[in-house]
Amino acid sequence: MSMSVLREKVKVNQAIGALTDQIQDFDQKALVCKTQAAILRFAVEIESADLIAWLQRQDHFPKFFWADREGQEEVACAGAAHVLTGKGRMNHQFIFDEMQRRLSPDQEHLRYYGGMCFDFQNSDENWKDFGSHYFFIPRFELIKQKKQFIFACNITREEFNQGLLNKVLADLRKIDFSSHVLPARLPKIQKREDYPSDKKWQNIISEELAAITKNDYKKIVLARKSSFRMSAPLEAADILRNLQKVSPHCFYFYLQPKAGAAFVGASPERLYKREGQTIQTEALAGTRPRGSNPQADEKLKKELLNSTKEVHEHQLVVEQIRHVLAELCKDLTIDPKHSLLQLEGGQHLLTRIKGVLLPPVDDARILFVLHPTPAVAGWPTEKILDIIKSREPFARGYYAGPLGYIGWDAAEFAVAIRSGLIQKNTLAVYAGAGIVQGSTAKAEWNEIENKMQIFLKAIEL
Repeated sequence: MSMSVLREKVKVNQAIGALTDQIQDFDQKALVCKTQAAILRFAVEIESADLIAWLQRQDHFPKFFWADREGQEEVACAGAAHVLTGKGRMNHQFIFDEMQRRLSPDQEHLRYYGGMCFDFQNSDENWKDFGSHYFFIPRFELIKQKKQFIFACNITREEFNQGLLNKVLADLRKIDFSSHVLPARLPKIQKREDYPSDKKWQNIISEELAAITKNDYKKIVLARKSSFRMSAPLEAADILRNLQKVSPHCFYFYLQPKAGAAFVGASPERLYKREGQTIQTEALAGTRPRGSNPQADEKLKKELLNSTKEVHEHQLVVEQIRHVLAELCKDLTIDPKHSLLQLEGGQHLLTRIKGVLLPPVDDARILFVLHPTPAVAGWPTEKILDIIKSREPFARGYYAGPLGYIGWDAAEFAVAIRSGLIQKNTLAVYAGAGIVQGSTAKAEWNEIENKMQIFLKAIEL
Protein backbone atom coordinates (compact mmCIF):
# COMPACT_ATOMS: atom_id res chain seq x y z
CA MET A 1 0.00 0.00 0.00
CA SER A 2 1.57 3.28 -1.07
CA MET A 3 0.82 6.61 0.55
CA SER A 4 -2.90 7.09 -0.03
CA VAL A 5 -3.81 10.75 -0.54
CA LEU A 6 -7.31 11.91 -1.46
CA ARG A 7 -7.43 13.46 -4.92
CA GLU A 8 -9.06 16.61 -3.59
CA LYS A 9 -8.04 18.68 -0.62
CA VAL A 10 -10.24 18.56 2.43
CA LYS A 11 -10.82 21.39 4.83
CA VAL A 12 -8.75 21.23 8.00
CA ASN A 13 -11.84 20.59 10.12
CA GLN A 14 -12.68 17.60 7.87
CA ALA A 15 -9.24 15.97 8.09
CA ILE A 16 -10.01 13.67 11.02
CA GLY A 17 -13.25 12.43 9.48
CA ALA A 18 -11.66 11.85 6.07
CA LEU A 19 -8.78 9.88 7.59
CA THR A 20 -11.15 7.88 9.80
CA ASP A 21 -13.15 6.87 6.73
CA GLN A 22 -9.97 5.74 4.95
CA ILE A 23 -8.91 3.57 7.86
CA GLN A 24 -12.33 2.02 8.40
CA ASP A 25 -12.75 1.30 4.68
CA PHE A 26 -9.38 -0.48 4.44
CA ASP A 27 -9.73 -4.09 3.29
CA GLN A 28 -8.18 -6.02 6.15
CA LYS A 29 -8.05 -9.13 3.97
CA ALA A 30 -5.02 -7.49 2.32
CA LEU A 31 -3.10 -8.10 5.56
CA VAL A 32 -2.72 -11.78 4.73
CA CYS A 33 -0.52 -10.83 1.78
CA LYS A 34 3.08 -11.61 2.77
CA THR A 35 4.41 -8.62 0.83
CA GLN A 36 2.18 -6.17 2.72
CA ALA A 37 4.18 -3.50 4.53
CA ALA A 38 4.65 -3.79 8.31
CA ILE A 39 3.32 -0.25 8.78
CA LEU A 40 0.16 0.89 7.00
CA ARG A 41 -0.04 4.56 6.12
CA PHE A 42 -3.21 6.56 5.56
CA ALA A 43 -3.07 10.18 4.44
CA VAL A 44 -5.17 13.08 3.21
CA GLU A 45 -4.22 16.39 1.64
CA ILE A 46 -5.52 19.34 3.63
CA GLU A 47 -5.57 23.09 3.39
CA SER A 48 -2.72 25.06 4.92
CA ALA A 49 -1.89 24.71 8.61
CA ASP A 50 0.61 26.09 11.12
CA LEU A 51 2.70 23.01 11.96
CA ILE A 52 4.28 24.31 15.17
CA ALA A 53 0.94 25.55 16.51
CA TRP A 54 -0.63 22.17 15.63
CA LEU A 55 2.15 20.29 17.42
CA GLN A 56 1.87 22.50 20.48
CA ARG A 57 -1.84 21.71 20.85
CA GLN A 58 -1.43 17.93 20.81
CA ASP A 59 -1.35 15.77 23.94
CA HIS A 60 0.30 12.78 22.23
CA PHE A 61 3.96 11.94 22.86
CA PRO A 62 6.64 11.62 21.59
CA LYS A 63 6.72 14.90 19.70
CA PHE A 64 9.08 15.84 16.90
CA PHE A 65 9.52 18.73 14.50
CA TRP A 66 11.86 18.91 11.52
CA ALA A 67 12.41 21.59 8.88
CA ASP A 68 15.17 21.46 6.29
CA ARG A 69 17.60 24.30 5.64
CA GLU A 70 16.29 25.00 2.16
CA GLY A 71 12.73 25.59 3.34
CA GLN A 72 11.34 22.80 1.16
CA GLU A 73 9.92 20.58 3.90
CA GLU A 74 8.52 20.74 7.42
CA VAL A 75 7.23 17.81 9.46
CA ALA A 76 5.42 17.78 12.82
CA CYS A 77 4.90 14.42 14.54
CA ALA A 78 2.79 13.44 17.55
CA GLY A 79 2.53 10.00 19.08
CA ALA A 80 4.30 6.85 17.92
CA ALA A 81 3.40 3.76 15.91
CA HIS A 82 6.80 2.23 16.66
CA VAL A 83 9.76 3.29 18.82
CA LEU A 84 13.41 2.25 18.80
CA THR A 85 15.34 3.46 21.83
CA GLY A 86 17.82 2.20 24.40
CA LYS A 87 20.01 3.23 27.31
CA GLY A 88 23.24 1.43 26.51
CA ARG A 89 25.80 2.13 23.83
CA MET A 90 24.07 2.25 20.46
CA ASN A 91 24.50 -0.71 18.14
CA HIS A 92 24.20 1.02 14.77
CA GLN A 93 23.71 -2.05 12.60
CA PHE A 94 21.09 -3.64 14.87
CA ILE A 95 19.05 -0.42 15.10
CA PHE A 96 19.11 0.26 11.39
CA ASP A 97 18.32 -3.36 10.55
CA GLU A 98 15.27 -3.03 12.80
CA MET A 99 14.25 0.08 10.87
CA GLN A 100 14.58 -1.66 7.53
CA ARG A 101 12.30 -4.47 8.73
CA ARG A 102 9.46 -1.96 8.97
CA LEU A 103 10.29 0.41 6.14
CA SER A 104 9.21 -0.62 2.66
CA PRO A 105 9.66 0.49 -0.96
CA ASP A 106 5.85 0.45 -1.13
CA GLN A 107 5.80 3.14 1.57
CA GLU A 108 8.16 5.75 0.19
CA HIS A 109 6.92 8.47 2.56
CA LEU A 110 7.24 6.40 5.74
CA ARG A 111 10.13 7.47 7.98
CA TYR A 112 11.75 7.03 11.32
CA TYR A 113 12.46 10.40 12.95
CA GLY A 114 14.83 11.08 15.83
CA GLY A 115 18.49 11.09 16.70
CA MET A 116 21.24 9.91 18.98
CA CYS A 117 23.76 11.05 21.54
CA PHE A 118 26.96 12.73 20.49
CA ASP A 119 29.02 9.75 21.69
CA PHE A 120 26.32 7.07 21.04
CA GLN A 121 25.83 6.41 24.74
CA ASN A 122 23.99 8.16 27.53
CA SER A 123 24.24 7.86 31.29
CA ASP A 124 23.37 11.45 32.23
CA GLU A 125 20.29 12.11 34.35
CA ASN A 126 19.38 15.27 32.41
CA TRP A 127 18.98 13.23 29.22
CA LYS A 128 17.30 10.15 30.74
CA ASP A 129 14.10 10.48 28.65
CA PHE A 130 16.09 10.33 25.41
CA GLY A 131 18.25 7.25 25.90
CA SER A 132 21.40 6.80 23.85
CA HIS A 133 19.20 6.91 20.73
CA TYR A 134 15.56 7.66 20.06
CA PHE A 135 13.86 6.96 16.72
CA PHE A 136 10.17 6.51 16.04
CA ILE A 137 7.61 6.13 13.29
CA PRO A 138 4.99 8.73 14.22
CA ARG A 139 1.39 7.87 14.81
CA PHE A 140 0.28 11.21 13.39
CA GLU A 141 2.15 13.48 10.99
CA LEU A 142 1.44 16.91 9.61
CA ILE A 143 3.69 17.52 6.61
CA LYS A 144 4.38 20.58 4.52
CA GLN A 145 6.20 20.00 1.24
CA LYS A 146 6.51 23.25 -0.66
CA LYS A 147 2.85 24.35 -0.87
CA GLN A 148 1.25 20.96 -0.18
CA PHE A 149 -0.01 19.95 3.28
CA ILE A 150 -0.56 16.31 4.23
CA PHE A 151 -2.09 14.80 7.38
CA ALA A 152 -1.14 11.15 7.91
CA CYS A 153 -1.71 8.31 10.36
CA ASN A 154 0.55 5.23 10.60
CA ILE A 155 -0.76 1.93 11.95
CA THR A 156 1.12 -1.35 12.46
CA ARG A 157 -0.08 -4.67 11.11
CA GLU A 158 -0.18 -5.94 14.69
CA GLU A 159 -2.65 -3.23 15.66
CA PHE A 160 -4.99 -4.40 12.91
CA ASN A 161 -4.50 -8.06 13.79
CA GLN A 162 -4.87 -7.67 17.55
CA GLY A 163 -8.02 -5.59 17.53
CA LEU A 164 -6.33 -2.39 18.66
CA LEU A 165 -7.77 -0.25 15.90
CA ASN A 166 -10.40 1.33 18.15
CA LYS A 167 -7.62 2.75 20.35
CA VAL A 168 -5.94 4.29 17.28
CA LEU A 169 -9.22 5.80 16.10
CA ALA A 170 -9.92 7.18 19.57
CA ASP A 171 -6.49 8.86 19.56
CA LEU A 172 -7.19 10.21 16.09
CA ARG A 173 -10.41 11.83 17.33
CA LYS A 174 -8.37 13.62 20.03
CA ILE A 175 -6.18 15.39 17.47
CA ASP A 176 -6.72 19.13 17.82
CA PHE A 177 -7.06 20.98 14.52
CA SER A 178 -8.49 24.14 16.06
CA SER A 179 -7.18 27.29 14.40
CA HIS A 180 -6.18 29.27 17.47
CA VAL A 181 -2.48 29.80 18.21
CA LEU A 182 -1.61 29.46 21.88
CA PRO A 183 -0.12 32.71 23.22
CA ALA A 184 3.64 32.68 23.68
CA ARG A 185 4.80 32.26 27.24
CA LEU A 186 8.30 33.65 27.43
CA PRO A 187 9.47 34.07 31.02
CA LYS A 188 12.38 36.24 32.12
CA ILE A 189 15.90 35.06 32.89
CA GLN A 190 16.53 35.00 36.64
CA LYS A 191 19.96 33.40 36.84
CA ARG A 192 22.74 32.23 34.52
CA GLU A 193 25.49 29.72 35.24
CA ASP A 194 28.34 28.88 32.83
CA TYR A 195 30.04 25.48 32.61
CA PRO A 196 32.99 25.84 32.68
CA SER A 197 33.43 29.29 34.18
CA ASP A 198 35.45 31.93 32.32
CA LYS A 199 38.50 31.30 34.54
CA LYS A 200 38.36 27.51 34.15
CA TRP A 201 37.90 27.93 30.40
CA GLN A 202 41.14 29.91 30.20
CA ASN A 203 43.01 27.15 32.03
CA ILE A 204 41.53 24.41 29.82
CA ILE A 205 42.38 26.23 26.59
CA SER A 206 45.92 26.93 27.79
CA GLU A 207 46.48 23.24 28.44
CA GLU A 208 44.92 22.20 25.13
CA LEU A 209 47.06 24.65 23.15
CA ALA A 210 50.15 23.19 24.84
CA ALA A 211 49.08 19.70 23.75
CA ILE A 212 48.51 20.93 20.18
CA THR A 213 51.94 22.58 20.17
CA LYS A 214 53.45 19.22 21.18
CA ASN A 215 51.58 17.73 18.20
CA ASP A 216 49.50 15.41 20.40
CA TYR A 217 46.62 16.29 18.09
CA LYS A 218 45.78 19.01 15.58
CA LYS A 219 42.33 20.18 16.69
CA ILE A 220 39.87 19.75 19.53
CA VAL A 221 36.34 21.13 19.68
CA LEU A 222 35.33 22.09 23.20
CA ALA A 223 31.80 23.07 24.14
CA ARG A 224 30.32 25.19 26.85
CA LYS A 225 26.95 24.90 28.54
CA SER A 226 25.12 27.95 29.86
CA SER A 227 22.21 27.17 32.15
CA PHE A 228 19.43 29.76 32.43
CA ARG A 229 16.92 29.61 35.24
CA MET A 230 13.69 31.26 34.11
CA SER A 231 10.89 32.92 36.06
CA ALA A 232 8.40 30.30 34.81
CA PRO A 233 8.40 27.07 32.75
CA LEU A 234 9.40 27.35 29.11
CA GLU A 235 7.33 26.08 26.20
CA ALA A 236 9.53 24.39 23.57
CA ALA A 237 7.21 25.35 20.71
CA ASP A 238 7.57 29.04 21.58
CA ILE A 239 11.36 28.78 21.49
CA LEU A 240 11.25 26.85 18.22
CA ARG A 241 8.98 29.42 16.58
CA ASN A 242 11.24 32.27 17.66
CA LEU A 243 14.39 30.46 16.51
CA GLN A 244 12.91 30.43 13.01
CA LYS A 245 12.52 34.20 13.23
CA VAL A 246 15.94 35.11 14.62
CA SER A 247 18.01 32.47 12.79
CA PRO A 248 16.59 31.86 9.29
CA HIS A 249 17.89 29.30 6.77
CA CYS A 250 18.79 26.60 9.29
CA PHE A 251 17.71 23.06 10.11
CA TYR A 252 15.07 23.37 12.85
CA PHE A 253 14.38 20.50 15.21
CA TYR A 254 12.45 19.64 18.34
CA LEU A 255 12.43 16.23 20.06
CA GLN A 256 10.39 15.47 23.17
CA PRO A 257 10.06 11.75 23.98
CA LYS A 258 7.52 12.33 26.76
CA ALA A 259 6.00 15.17 28.76
CA GLY A 260 9.09 16.70 30.34
CA ALA A 261 12.47 17.49 28.83
CA ALA A 262 12.57 18.80 25.24
CA PHE A 263 15.56 19.26 22.93
CA VAL A 264 15.29 22.11 20.44
CA GLY A 265 17.64 23.92 18.08
CA ALA A 266 18.47 25.73 14.86
CA SER A 267 21.53 24.19 13.23
CA PRO A 268 23.33 25.54 10.17
CA GLU A 269 25.13 22.23 9.59
CA ARG A 270 24.11 19.21 7.54
CA LEU A 271 25.74 15.91 8.50
CA TYR A 272 24.55 14.22 5.31
CA LYS A 273 21.64 13.79 2.95
CA ARG A 274 21.14 10.56 1.01
CA GLU A 275 18.81 10.09 -1.96
CA GLY A 276 19.16 6.55 -3.29
CA GLN A 277 22.91 6.01 -3.70
CA THR A 278 23.75 9.72 -3.87
CA ILE A 279 25.12 11.35 -0.74
CA GLN A 280 25.67 15.02 0.04
CA THR A 281 27.62 16.32 3.00
CA GLU A 282 29.68 19.36 3.87
CA ALA A 283 32.50 20.76 5.93
CA LEU A 284 31.29 23.72 7.98
CA ALA A 285 34.05 25.11 10.18
CA GLY A 286 35.67 28.50 10.62
CA THR A 287 33.44 31.23 12.03
CA ARG A 288 33.04 34.97 12.37
CA PRO A 289 30.06 36.98 13.69
CA ARG A 290 28.02 39.23 11.42
CA GLY A 291 28.78 42.93 11.37
CA SER A 292 26.51 45.62 12.74
CA ASN A 293 26.55 47.41 9.36
CA PRO A 294 27.54 46.50 5.77
CA GLN A 295 31.08 47.85 6.15
CA ALA A 296 31.72 45.92 9.38
CA ASP A 297 30.17 42.80 7.87
CA GLU A 298 32.43 42.98 4.82
CA LYS A 299 35.47 43.42 7.07
CA LEU A 300 34.59 40.33 9.11
CA LYS A 301 33.95 38.38 5.91
CA LYS A 302 37.41 39.21 4.56
CA GLU A 303 39.00 38.37 7.91
CA LEU A 304 37.38 34.94 7.84
CA LEU A 305 38.27 34.14 4.24
CA ASN A 306 41.90 35.19 4.78
CA SER A 307 42.45 33.82 8.29
CA THR A 308 45.22 31.22 8.36
CA LYS A 309 43.84 29.80 11.59
CA GLU A 310 40.22 29.52 10.37
CA VAL A 311 41.17 28.08 6.96
CA HIS A 312 43.45 25.53 8.65
CA GLU A 313 40.64 24.50 11.00
CA HIS A 314 38.29 24.18 8.04
CA GLN A 315 40.70 22.10 5.95
CA LEU A 316 41.10 19.56 8.77
CA VAL A 317 37.36 18.89 8.51
CA VAL A 318 37.47 18.67 4.71
CA GLU A 319 40.34 16.19 4.72
CA GLN A 320 38.74 13.93 7.33
CA ILE A 321 35.43 13.77 5.41
CA ARG A 322 37.36 13.14 2.18
CA HIS A 323 39.23 10.29 3.87
CA VAL A 324 36.04 8.69 5.23
CA LEU A 325 33.93 9.01 2.08
CA ALA A 326 36.73 7.79 -0.20
CA GLU A 327 36.14 4.34 1.33
CA LEU A 328 32.36 4.52 0.94
CA CYS A 329 31.93 6.27 -2.39
CA LYS A 330 32.84 6.44 -6.01
CA ASP A 331 32.82 9.63 -8.08
CA LEU A 332 33.55 11.80 -5.04
CA THR A 333 33.25 15.53 -5.85
CA ILE A 334 34.57 18.23 -3.51
CA ASP A 335 34.34 21.97 -4.01
CA PRO A 336 37.79 23.12 -5.21
CA LYS A 337 37.66 26.09 -2.83
CA HIS A 338 35.66 26.88 0.26
CA SER A 339 32.79 29.35 0.05
CA LEU A 340 30.92 31.37 2.65
CA LEU A 341 27.65 30.48 4.38
CA GLN A 342 26.23 33.70 5.81
CA LEU A 343 23.47 33.37 8.38
CA GLU A 344 21.80 35.78 10.77
CA GLY A 345 23.87 34.57 13.70
CA GLY A 346 27.26 34.23 12.00
CA GLN A 347 29.21 33.40 8.86
CA HIS A 348 31.06 30.16 8.23
CA LEU A 349 33.50 28.62 5.78
CA LEU A 350 31.69 25.97 3.73
CA THR A 351 32.90 23.18 1.43
CA ARG A 352 30.28 20.98 -0.23
CA ILE A 353 30.99 17.30 -0.86
CA LYS A 354 29.01 14.87 -3.00
CA GLY A 355 29.46 11.23 -3.96
CA VAL A 356 27.85 8.01 -5.13
CA LEU A 357 27.76 5.29 -2.47
CA LEU A 358 29.28 1.91 -3.17
CA PRO A 359 26.92 -1.01 -2.48
CA PRO A 360 26.20 -2.33 0.13
CA VAL A 361 26.92 0.88 2.10
CA ASP A 362 23.87 1.82 4.20
CA ASP A 363 22.92 4.54 6.69
CA ALA A 364 24.24 2.57 9.64
CA ARG A 365 27.68 2.51 8.05
CA ILE A 366 27.53 6.16 6.98
CA LEU A 367 26.63 7.40 10.46
CA PHE A 368 29.17 5.18 12.18
CA VAL A 369 32.10 6.45 10.13
CA LEU A 370 31.02 10.03 9.39
CA HIS A 371 29.96 11.12 12.88
CA PRO A 372 31.49 12.90 14.68
CA THR A 373 33.30 15.03 12.14
CA PRO A 374 36.24 17.23 13.19
CA ALA A 375 33.80 20.17 13.06
CA VAL A 376 32.27 19.03 16.38
CA ALA A 377 34.99 16.79 17.84
CA GLY A 378 38.50 17.38 16.51
CA TRP A 379 41.31 15.54 14.80
CA PRO A 380 42.29 12.74 15.07
CA THR A 381 38.80 11.78 16.23
CA GLU A 382 39.64 8.54 18.05
CA LYS A 383 42.07 10.27 20.38
CA ILE A 384 39.91 13.35 20.92
CA LEU A 385 36.67 11.85 22.25
CA ASP A 386 38.08 10.75 25.61
CA ILE A 387 39.77 14.13 26.05
CA ILE A 388 36.48 15.94 25.41
CA LYS A 389 34.80 13.89 28.14
CA SER A 390 37.55 14.73 30.61
CA ARG A 391 37.56 18.44 29.76
CA GLU A 392 33.88 19.33 29.52
CA PRO A 393 32.16 19.49 32.95
CA PHE A 394 28.85 18.21 31.58
CA ALA A 395 27.48 15.48 29.32
CA ARG A 396 26.80 16.61 25.75
CA GLY A 397 23.80 14.32 25.44
CA TYR A 398 22.19 14.98 22.06
CA TYR A 399 24.08 18.23 21.56
CA ALA A 400 26.22 17.91 18.37
CA GLY A 401 24.73 14.47 17.70
CA PRO A 402 22.98 13.39 14.47
CA LEU A 403 19.29 14.29 14.30
CA GLY A 404 16.93 13.81 11.38
CA TYR A 405 15.11 11.00 9.57
CA ILE A 406 15.56 7.73 7.70
CA GLY A 407 13.23 6.35 5.02
CA TRP A 408 13.47 3.36 2.72
CA ASP A 409 15.47 5.14 0.03
CA ALA A 410 16.37 8.49 1.58
CA ALA A 411 17.79 9.96 4.76
CA GLU A 412 18.89 13.31 6.10
CA PHE A 413 20.64 14.30 9.31
CA ALA A 414 21.64 17.65 10.71
CA VAL A 415 24.36 18.11 13.30
CA ALA A 416 22.42 19.18 16.39
CA ILE A 417 24.47 22.25 17.28
CA ARG A 418 23.09 25.67 18.34
CA SER A 419 20.74 23.69 20.55
CA GLY A 420 19.24 23.65 24.01
CA LEU A 421 17.62 21.31 26.52
CA ILE A 422 14.44 22.58 28.15
CA GLN A 423 13.48 21.19 31.56
CA LYS A 424 10.56 23.03 33.16
CA ASN A 425 11.95 26.49 34.03
CA THR A 426 15.55 25.72 33.04
CA LEU A 427 17.15 26.13 29.62
CA ALA A 428 20.62 24.66 29.05
CA VAL A 429 22.19 26.12 25.89
CA TYR A 430 25.15 24.39 24.22
CA ALA A 431 27.73 25.69 21.75
CA GLY A 432 31.35 24.91 20.95
CA ALA A 433 34.49 26.21 19.26
CA GLY A 434 37.37 24.56 17.44
CA ILE A 435 40.74 24.90 19.17
CA VAL A 436 43.77 24.82 16.87
CA GLN A 437 47.20 26.43 16.79
CA GLY A 438 46.57 30.18 16.94
CA SER A 439 43.41 29.99 19.04
CA THR A 440 43.03 32.15 22.14
CA ALA A 441 40.78 31.49 25.13
CA LYS A 442 39.15 34.92 24.88
CA ALA A 443 38.41 34.67 21.16
CA GLU A 444 36.89 31.19 21.47
CA TRP A 445 34.82 32.24 24.50
CA ASN A 446 33.47 35.17 22.50
CA GLU A 447 32.76 32.95 19.50
CA ILE A 448 30.64 30.67 21.67
CA GLU A 449 28.87 33.66 23.21
CA ASN A 450 27.97 34.81 19.72
CA LYS A 451 26.62 31.37 18.83
CA MET A 452 24.47 31.34 21.97
CA GLN A 453 22.92 34.69 21.10
CA ILE A 454 20.24 33.13 18.91
CA PHE A 455 18.73 31.48 21.99
CA LEU A 456 18.91 34.67 24.02
CA LYS A 457 17.19 36.52 21.20
CA ALA A 458 14.57 33.77 20.93
CA ILE A 459 13.79 34.10 24.63
CA GLU A 460 13.60 37.89 24.50
CA LEU A 461 11.25 38.21 21.51
